[in-house]
Amino acid sequence: MSSDKLKEEILKIKGNSDIVNDPEAQKLLDASIERIDKNMKNELAQVLNDFISLAKTHYDRKGNEYLLEQLEIALDKTNNNVQDAVNEARTTYQNVNTICLVNHLHLEKDEEALLEKIKEISMSKGWLGGLNSWNTTNSWPGK
Repeated sequence: MSSDKLKEEILKIKGNSDIVNDPEAQKLLDASIERIDKNMKNELAQVLNDFISLAKTHYDRKGNEYLLEQLEIALDKTNNNVQDAVNEARTTYQNVNTICLVNHLHLEKDEEALLEKIKEISMSKGWLGGLNSWNTTNSWPGK
């Protein structure tokens, strides 16, 4: 079971009327959700670090500085808990694709695989999360 699906199931359990009145159960469920979020954050940070390392090897590639800047901003936001891992992955995925399109930047196979991992992290696993995908509209790279 994916971490997003697990989190969704835990949230359903947390809303159960019997559990709502049990503070100990609520604490356990909150701790589980927090652990899932931390694992997703760590996974995204690792992917971003790997992507930055690969992108730095192509220092002479036209437009590479924009790609590096976006990846470093995303890593900084992830490490400083500016927003959750899923939303940051969505924004990063969209912005990296925009940078590649605008600058005619062609990624290597390894970089494409890492971008695909970012996409997987960003994808909604439930119908409610799908509504949140609209949050990334007009999210040009910013500091």
